[in-house]
Amino acid sequence: DILGGPNYVKSNNQATFDFESPLILSKPVSSIMQPQINIGLKYHFDNFYFTSGIGYSIIGENIKYSISKIMHDTSDGYLTYVTGISFDTIGYFDDPNFPGISFPILSASIDTISSVWNSVDKLYNVKYDLKTNNRYKFIDIPLVIGYQYTYKRFTLDVSTGLSISYKIGMEGTTIKNNNNLAITSSNDPYNNSFVNYLFMAGVGYQLNNKFSLIAKPSYRTNLTSMFKDQINGNAKYHSFGFNIGLNYKL
Repeated sequence: DILGGPNYVKSNNQATFDFESPLILSKPVSSIMQPQINIGLKYHFDNFYFTSGIGYSIIGENIKYSISKIMHDTSDGYLTYVTGISFDTIGYFDDPNFPGISFPILSASIDTISSVWNSVDKLYNVKYDLKTNNRYKFIDIPLVIGYQYTYKRFTLDVSTGLSISYKIGMEGTTIKNNNNLAITSSNDPYNNSFVNYLFMAGVGYQLNNKFSLIAKPSYRTNLTSMFKDQINGNAKYHSFGFNIGLNYKL
């Protein structure tokens, strides 16, 4: 089978929160439509068949990150001072009541010994949004079992199974663990591979002894997390595809 067509992708990306970090709410702005292509081999035994092959797909979302940070402002602090009094002798005088004795004339001054900054910590909330179009590119290896019913030139089939997706590229923007915004290639939050569940149903029309025209809607969702960070472990990508192509019978 050689199949290709549009793939409608919907995401339910979750909010993330980490202690002493911003609250990051991620909400898909819209689902996306992306191409996919699959090439596979079928092995038939009676009406059942097993198929595997290789495919190329793109998933992702047009997403908005709503980020809320608690900021600290210490600009309203103040200084306190530790002071002392010192005395200097500036002269002498003779008291006639005490002949022969000179008394010092003293000058007093106040000196600053040290100062201390007293911090006044004010908390305030800063909110901002970031919109980005994220795309993740994969090579897919399906392992599928199906059942096919044939009536004259027409065939009907249903199949289900698993696929393993291997990441080969990405583009877009995500949130780093240190809460900075970054291009995903410089701080990759995604696993290199993950497992999907597949379901397909199709109809075919035999053109001649070798070739058949086939149309096959499909559904796919990830069973294991795309993300290395377990905070995002529940994020799911649901793909609904409509594939058309050719079947060649050996």
